[in-house]
Amino acid sequence: MSKNKNKVKQPVVKAIVPEPDHSFRNKAALGALLVLTLLLFGRSVNYEFVNWDDFDYITNNPLIRDFSFGGFKNIFSTPVLGMYNPLPFVVYSIEYKLWGLDPKFFHLFNIIFHLLATVAIYRFIFDLTKRFETAIIVAILFAIHPMHVGVVLWASQTKTSLFLIFYFIGLRKYLSYLSSGFKIKYLVYASLLFVIACLAKPSAVTFAPMLFLLDYYKSRKIDKRLFLEKIPFVLIAAAFSVLTLLTHSDEGDSIFEMSRSYSLFNNILVSNYSLAFYIEKLFLPLDLQTIYSYPDDGILPLRYYLALPIIPLILWLVYKAGSFRKEMIFGLLFFLIAISVLLRIVPSGFFGMANRYTYLSFTGPFFIIGQFYVYIKENKFSWSPKVRRYLPLGMGVLFVFFFARSNSRVPVWENSTVLFTNIIESQPRFALAYSQRSLARIEKGDYAGGMADISKVIELEPNNAEAYINRAEFKCDLKDYESALADIEHAIRIRPGFVPAYNNRGKIRLEHKKYREAYDDFSKAIALDPECTLCYFNRALVEVQMNNMPGAISDWKVAEKLGMPEATKFLRQYTASR
Repeated sequence: MSKNKNKVKQPVVKAIVPEPDHSFRNKAALGALLVLTLLLFGRSVNYEFVNWDDFDYITNNPLIRDFSFGGFKNIFSTPVLGMYNPLPFVVYSIEYKLWGLDPKFFHLFNIIFHLLATVAIYRFIFDLTKRFETAIIVAILFAIHPMHVGVVLWASQTKTSLFLIFYFIGLRKYLSYLSSGFKIKYLVYASLLFVIACLAKPSAVTFAPMLFLLDYYKSRKIDKRLFLEKIPFVLIAAAFSVLTLLTHSDEGDSIFEMSRSYSLFNNILVSNYSLAFYIEKLFLPLDLQTIYSYPDDGILPLRYYLALPIIPLILWLVYKAGSFRKEMIFGLLFFLIAISVLLRIVPSGFFGMANRYTYLSFTGPFFIIGQFYVYIKENKFSWSPKVRRYLPLGMGVLFVFFFARSNSRVPVWENSTVLFTNIIESQPRFALAYSQRSLARIEKGDYAGGMADISKVIELEPNNAEAYINRAEFKCDLKDYESALADIEHAIRIRPGFVPAYNNRGKIRLEHKKYREAYDDFSKAIALDPECTLCYFNRALVEVQMNNMPGAISDWKVAEKLGMPEATKFLRQYTASR
């Protein structure tokens, strides 16, 4: 009896039971979010295509018009704009087959893919944390954040939402692999989903290092298996990375050829600011633009200097995070890994930052915000009780602010003129925006506005040969051939090997029945670019006038082989007339 009295009673340890994901509350909250997101973006189904990638990806793309085995074979073997991502073109081909070039359905499916991506990210975060609050907060921020508006409303960004869907399903399969005691089937599923994600957008190559990050978050033991199992993923990432570099090089869009000239210190400032920019827009998405041009070299705007402490500040916050440090490290590394293939450490191209680059990468900061909410709610910080009662109100204010900002951004994507006017208003020296708006205005019949815009491009960039050619084409539409020829000759002096210059000069000479000179121009253009479809087609027109029908038929056949439907039409007409 005394033995029983002296026996030390062991405390009862209650197992932590993960919150179920199948409750009515969880499903209702996610469903309400999807409805709210649909209401936010639904009006975009009435918007037009924009003349920024949409024409190359959709309206003028012969690849999506051939809904057959041969057509899909061409899709999977043909890079577009220097990028190999065939999956979105399969989607476009299906949409074109069903509804033609009605932009309504292209926009509708972009919204649907965004909703599916929202569900995918919710499921991934829930599987990772087993916390409904974290998962729904991340999903809300992802669905309505103003930086993501462009991906949803820009028809040619189907690739971005599409790759993210498969990306997060793949990460979920890897989590299943970890929780199942390393069942190989989940690893196989993850690798297949990784490949599909890369076929949608090459930036999915970050999937491979993300697996190591998940190992870290799950406190996995470091052993040989941890590294060996990643070999297939590393090989897949390497293959798609090399393929992307090769296709970019073939397109003549290598970042090494487009590097901008800055002093060493300014290069550091610009590179550092490109990181600070995204952190700023995470919390204060004000004065948003579709793209952001680089500043001129010299004395940079003040914000570039003020951003210098951003990296030391982040490191200090991680150091001071205490028990929250692991959540901070995971979220920050997720952000850095995701944006690493898009962050321009060496300033290159014609823009430095873009809102769409945050579509995947902001998952990391959103995760930190969600887990921060949970930590405060569960009193894991000493100061939690003082602010806990205000937490729902604070999150609510943040959600309403983001929703309102997104709602104000939606109309910007109504058409090309509105889109590029919006960019010009905040970046009045951004030549590309004037160039694109000029094309949009001409398409609408506003020749005065289009001519003013393209002349502004030439004023900003006097050595822009393409701008001179565009202005020459506008002048041809107005029958001002003499002035158009002057612009073309100027373009050739700037870029002697510029194919559009010879093609356009040949068209003017054809119009004026100078057939031999026109023939020489088109032949010169073909010599410079053997895949210039229009050049073959136009030379065939000259050959008809020169009574060289065998030559015309030969050139039309080449143009047809290169994917020009008009060439097929002319061949059929000639065959029928014989």
